[in-house]
Amino acid sequence: MHSFIQLFSGVVDLVYLPVQQYREDGRIVRGLQRGANSFTHSTAVSLLQLTTKLFSSIQCVAEVTYDLVSPSQHRRSSPSFQHPADLREGLVNAYQVVTNDISSRASSIQHAAVYNHSTKGITSAVGGVLREIPPPYSSRSSHFLKL
Repeated sequence: MHSFIQLFSGVVDLVYLPVQQYREDGRIVRGLQRGANSFTHSTAVSLLQLTTKLFSSIQCVAEVTYDLVSPSQHRRSSPSFQHPADLREGLVNAYQVVTNDISSRASSIQHAAVYNHSTKGITSAVGGVLREIPPPYSSRSSHFLKL
């Protein structure tokens, strides 16, 4: 609700500040500048807050939908995101996320290499590994392979 009030106050400032400035000292241009500045600031902040709320709602609905349609043994093990209580807890959470992602990525790369090598040979294994590498790294590695 605060975001909507902030958005509305930005629209009001866009009209009210130039009128107020003109009444004070007759400088309409300065009032337009102040009104536009206030409008831009309050609108940008409120739109960012609104989009953050919208996307977190979409994520929540998607997670609930996924939990409803997925088989019980494939449900995600991690609970939804909770803000850490302090810096230490945030760093521990970040470390766990990074190590889990790295180990998951490593096992998927290993699985792709083993599976593709056993079915189609070494060239397929290299291609399978390159397909599993994240995009920023795969473009670099494929560039080195071309040399």
